[in-house]
Amino acid sequence: NTLDPSDDAARQILGGKWQVPTANILYELCNQTKFTWSWSNNGMKISNGTNSIFLPAAGYINYKQTTSINVGGSYWSNMANSTSNAFYLYFNQTSQKRSYSDRYFGLPIRPVRLVKPE
Repeated sequence: NTLDPSDDAARQILGGKWQVPTANILYELCNQTKFTWSWSNNGMKISNGTNSIFLPAAGYINYKQTTSINVGGSYWSNMANSTSNAFYLYFNQTSQKRSYSDRYFGLPIRPVRLVKPE
C-alpha cells in the first residue's frame, strides 16, 4: 500500500534520498512528547528542540476550489489504506492529527530526505 519509488513524486523530481513521507513519519510528528507545535506566519513550526521544520497552511483543493489556505494544512503520506483513501497529516492553529481521506483531494506533499545520523 505504499508508493513505489517510480510513483513517488518527491523522488522523481528531487532524486536521491528524497521521498514523500511515510505514514509513520507523519504519525511521529504528532507525538507531543517528542515534538512541539507552534503556529507561526500562517503555518506550523514543528520542533524537537534542536531541529525544526515549517509546514505552510497551504490548504487543499476540492472540486477545483482551494480551501483552508492560511487556516490549516493537509499533507499526503506515501501510504494508501484502500483503493480510494490515503493517510495524511492535518493541522490548524489548535490541533494536529493523522487520518485518511479520499485520494481525489488535491493535498500538497512535503518531501523529506532520509539520511542516517552521523
